[in-house]
Formats: sequence, structure tokens, C-alpha cells
Amino acid sequence: MTKLGNTFRISMALAALMLAGCTAPATVAVSPAPIPTTAPPTSAPAVETKSRAEQIDDIYVGSLQEDNPGLTVAEPADLIDIGKGFCTMYDGGATSSDVNSYILTAAGFAYTVKELVSMHGGAVGAYCPEHLDKLGG
Repeated sequence: MTKLGNTFRISMALAALMLAGCTAPATVAVSPAPIPTTAPPTSAPAVETKSRAEQIDDIYVGSLQEDNPGLTVAEPADLIDIGKGFCTMYDGGATSSDVNSYILTAAGFAYTVKELVSMHGGAVGAYCPEHLDKLGG
């Protein structure tokens, strides 16, 4: 998948997350609770809830690993740090050419050009969509 396609998929997943809480509440009829015939459990199982940032991280890492099967050995935290690093570069005034030069220089140390390009496109869609216009150049 191209980096623009990867960015689009991540952007759509993030949009779905943002819209998840936007529906009007349904009207629910309340009836009296039945009388329990057995003792209630002493404790309910813990339900894990993730913050929006953690959900974005999961979508970003999952998408990268799906598009680049070799990344399954990479630590998710490292992938997230690299992705956020691209945003930091753009926030500091880097151009698309600067980032592409960085990718070509960094490739081969731990990741391939394809993997870094995938991280770049996915990171911009996930962490700094205000820089999406810089992906085309």
C-alpha cells in the first residue's frame, strides 16, 4: 500500500474514533429490576479502557505492521517515537525534501526505505494531520 493510501486508512480510522460519540442518546424504557435469586458476584471483571491517544497509537502501529510484516519484531514504542519524530521535524520547519533525505540517510540501520516511508505517511495521518499537504512533495 502506498504511503498516501496508508495515511488515508489511518485518517479514516481516526475519523471513526472521533465520530463514535456523536450520536444522539437513545430513549430507553426502564423497568423494575428483577429480584436476584442468587448472590451477586463479589467483584466484576476489570474492563480495560484506552485513552484516545492510546487508540491512535494502536491504529498507527497495527497499520504499519499489517503493511510491513517484518515490523512485528519492532517495539511499538519505537515505531511511535519514530512516527512522532516526523511530526517534530515538520513542526520545526522541515520540508518534504528534508524528511525524504532523512529517510534515505536513516534507511538500512534498522528499517528499510519502504518501512520508513510507511511510518512517515502513517505518522502524519495519525499524529500531525495538519502536515498532510507535505506528503505529496
